[in-house]
Amino acid sequence: GSFSDKNGTVTCTLCSKGSFSIANATMCNLCAPGTFSENDGSAECTLCEAGYSTEGVRGEDKCVACPAGQFAADPGTGSCSKCAAGTSTDNEAGAHYCTDCPAGKIAAEEGAANCTACNAGSYSVSKKLCAVCKAGTFSSKAASPNCTDCDAGTSSKDN
Repeated sequence: GSFSDKNGTVTCTLCSKGSFSIANATMCNLCAPGTFSENDGSAECTLCEAGYSTEGVRGEDKCVACPAGQFAADPGTGSCSKCAAGTSTDNEAGAHYCTDCPAGKIAAEEGAANCTACNAGSYSVSKKLCAVCKAGTFSSKAASPNCTDCDAGTSSKDN
């Protein structure tokens, strides 16, 4: 956790936060992305926990939570990854993983913080796409996983 870069020195200098050194060091090393040291004089860096990262930066003294729509599955992750289309983190920061959108809701793009409901009159074709109900069918509520056939004696029109 300290170093001396001159011969004949009587004291060593502590490494600053975000860096470390081994015994007999002549310099401090910055913590790698995905690791940190929060105190001066560290002999090693600590892995960021799952759901946190250093945003790809070296020499950090803390890790930050992945923002909603991103995740870090493993400890020591240097940067958070965006959720795939069709998944989200349910508006939570610090996620370890993304979850599939439920039927009737979608995430059309990658990095979605939450899944959005398909409008009334439409349904979720997949976890990424809503489609308008066909003529002769309907969905009266938002977030419908499918369209319902019209009863005999009733009808609907294409939108």
